[in-house]
Amino acid sequence: MTVSNQAAQQQRVEMPLPRKLPAILALSASVSVLLSSILAIAFKMDSYTSYKKETDSSPNGVGTKSSPMRGSGGWIYVYPEHLVPVTHAPLVLAASFGLLVGLAATCLIGWSMVKKRVLLVTFTYQIALLAVLTANALVATITMIYMLVQHSHSAHFNPDYEMTTAYYDYGLFTLEAWACESPRYVDAFRDSEYLSLVQQCTTERASRGLAIVLCFFCLALLGLLGWDLNRTQFVLAKKQRRTRNSWEDDGWGH
Repeated sequence: MTVSNQAAQQQRVEMPLPRKLPAILALSASVSVLLSSILAIAFKMDSYTSYKKETDSSPNGVGTKSSPMRGSGGWIYVYPEHLVPVTHAPLVLAASFGLLVGLAATCLIGWSMVKKRVLLVTFTYQIALLAVLTANALVATITMIYMLVQHSHSAHFNPDYEMTTAYYDYGLFTLEAWACESPRYVDAFRDSEYLSLVQQCTTERASRGLAIVLCFFCLALLGLLGWDLNRTQFVLAKKQRRTRNSWEDDGWGH
């Protein structure tokens, strides 16, 4: 809970549950941002590290293990000729930003609720706080849209396509689409030797899902903390008016 810096607000304020509701919801959203950010970074880095290890950082899988299947010489490389650039930067950047914001917001709101005390924040700092939350939500939204657009434009494995090289060269794949679809049709890709594809399918799919979750909770945190800020200001302004009126009734206002 945040309000303008005024000396009369130094006292602790006990509020009933309806008045605490915005802060409770904002705290839940900040914790959710924190957790989803940690999971998004963990899953994305696991997938990215696995891919780089398999390909020795080659952009199209040159030098990777191959598996029997009809193609050039009856073999197919583990990765296709054309992949959407495999990068971890967009999601890791958004999740790292969310991690910092979620941690700061959780500490801020949690301290206020435990101490039962409103935080003294000037109007300038209130604007700065909302600006940071807005930037966080914007970055998360752009990242989610970027990942969803990539996923929707990915090629899909065609088991009837006749390859002329050891690479599957029919279409441009995201790593998730290739890792999830190719093992369905290439029996050897389901063997223990190629479990990295199964792992990448799981982690890439989880990363995309977490990008959506992260975006939702970043937007929720922005809205709920703004609601909490506005409601707290209203409640304390009302309390101050009552105090001022009481002073005037006692003759202090003359």
